[in-house]
Amino acid sequence: MKEKSKNAARTRREKENSEFYELAKLLPLPSAITSQLDKASIIRLTTSYLKMRVVFPEGDSKLRVGFHASSDSPACLATADSSVLKYVLLSSRIRV
Repeated sequence: MKEKSKNAARTRREKENSEFYELAKLLPLPSAITSQLDKASIIRLTTSYLKMRVVFPEGDSKLRVGFHASSDSPACLATADSSVLKYVLLSSRIRV
């Protein structure tokens, strides 16, 4: 009976871990960062990202408003992505 309970707990933890890491992969962060996050960090960053989406419902398009003809250039997109990343990381530390 005890072995059955251990196996059930192990299976549950494996499923939970799998879901946490799937959630981490959905964050707008490089995989080098998301692969190193613990569960609490994944939840904290996800919460911050969702709060950011309330503030910026159209995503990074508002960040590109000031750019002109080459707004889809890699440099402009990198700047917008960097701004979103900084916001997510900072707000997760501040606990908005």
